[in-house]
Amino acid sequence: MKSNTSTVDVISGMFDPSYSMVYTGEDGSYLSYSAWDAGNPDTSGLKTRVLFKKTANFSWINAEISGGPNGALCETNYGFDGCYNNPTTHVAKISHSRFMNSLQCIEYCRGQDVPMAAVSGADCYCVVSQPTGRQSPSDCHLGCPYNPVQHCGGTNKANVYYVGYYYSRAVSCRHLADQGVLLAGTYWVQEQAGRTSRKVHCNNNGN
Repeated sequence: MKSNTSTVDVISGMFDPSYSMVYTGEDGSYLSYSAWDAGNPDTSGLKTRVLFKKTANFSWINAEISGGPNGALCETNYGFDGCYNNPTTHVAKISHSRFMNSLQCIEYCRGQDVPMAAVSGADCYCVVSQPTGRQSPSDCHLGCPYNPVQHCGGTNKANVYYVGYYYSRAVSCRHLADQGVLLAGTYWVQEQAGRTSRKVHCNNNGN
């Protein structure tokens, strides 16, 4: 996590692509928090920040992100491996100029049983090892087509993720779609907590 320097407030950036109260971190990982205080974060706009007031027992105030930089507490999962040159080989690939996002890529590669996902702009590569040429994180700050808060690599650069570190909370194709996984494919779902996960084919308009 990155912390801001304010002695008064803590700002936590979250994004809910379909206003379904399913919040993700900057890298597409689901937040592990399930018990919110009264008054869920406001989803009146695509970009939501939650301002925790240190001087008021960390009570929160919903606020829309406005222009200009904001200090933030940005949560990323341990599975994020960094910025690399685009893969030269891959096991599977899927592309979409409107719907690609980092979570889409991670879940697609999970469904292919491939350990790593690399996303670059509209393209998602499922790979078995790190691409060559590690790059500066600043080269991979291109906003994803579907979710501009998430980063989808850069020009000929890809953000790379270890799929197994990302906890899948999907219980159905509909749940995946609500979370921003909108492309047809084979995915893993877990219909009930504690039950064995299973593979399903999603079209993915929720079926």
